[in-house]
Amino acid sequence: MMTMPRTVEEILAHADELAARFEEHGPRPENELDVDAITALRAAARQQYTRLVA
Repeated sequence: MMTMPRTVEEILAHADELAARFEEHGPRPENELDVDAITALRAAARQQYTRLVA
């Protein structure tokens, strides 16, 4: 569990740590999504929403 930084110095150090993690992050195959599945899910959600508000 992360604790919240308390001083300006701690906040800046935490920001630097997060920036480094962001810059070092790279895509991984297990994080990729199936475009066809996401498109179908979006269409189904839009269709359901349209039925509810009509």
